[in-house]
Amino acid sequence: IDEGDGPKGNLFDRFVDLISGIFQPSLGALAAAGIIKGVVAIMANLFKLNADNSALYVILNAAGDGFFQFLPIVLAYNAANKFKMNPFTAMAVAMALVYPSLPATVAKLSETGLNHVFGIPFELPSSGSYLSSVMPVLLAVWVASHIEKVMKKITPDVVKVFVVPFVTIILAVPVTFLAVGPLANIASDMLSNTFTSVMNFSPLLYGILLGALWQVLVMFGLHWA
Repeated sequence: IDEGDGPKGNLFDRFVDLISGIFQPSLGALAAAGIIKGVVAIMANLFKLNADNSALYVILNAAGDGFFQFLPIVLAYNAANKFKMNPFTAMAVAMALVYPSLPATVAKLSETGLNHVFGIPFELPSSGSYLSSVMPVLLAVWVASHIEKVMKKITPDVVKVFVVPFVTIILAVPVTFLAVGPLANIASDMLSNTFTSVMNFSPLLYGILLGALWQVLVMFGLHWA
């Protein structure tokens, strides 16, 4: 992945710089949302409050959890700045990934066997959606940034303002769903089977391995496995 004007070095160093550069602008809000989620957890465990008996609980839960649920949109904006593309076009791509009715619609299509586009299955991750995921949206914005660059070069200035984002979105979103989605599902299934085997062999080893790899799994959106 090309991170623009970032420092050069080996592939791993460049990747770490890319990820840290994308997260850094939103770290304050991310930390604040995490603290609010902690407050909500205290309310639930110590004071037995929940969505059924406390309006304040519902409000604070939305305040803390909303940022994490729609993290792909935030990351799309940050990644767009890193990949030198229009941030609003990138956010439009991310919004398609977290579209509210998508899980139910895809599930219904799958039941009837109509979830294929050009022979490629249209599937969502094991979690049922791209909410709270990281790598899928980063790959989507990376793909979109290359499409946008090409379109800017070949599109006449008089129609560039709407043609460039139109072509970028209409190509990047299907590519993301039909390529990133299946790959994420395969990786998730493989990971799930591996962890299940480890757990059957040694629950203690399973706990150590899961704890050690958790942050990496979250980064790649594979933690749901």
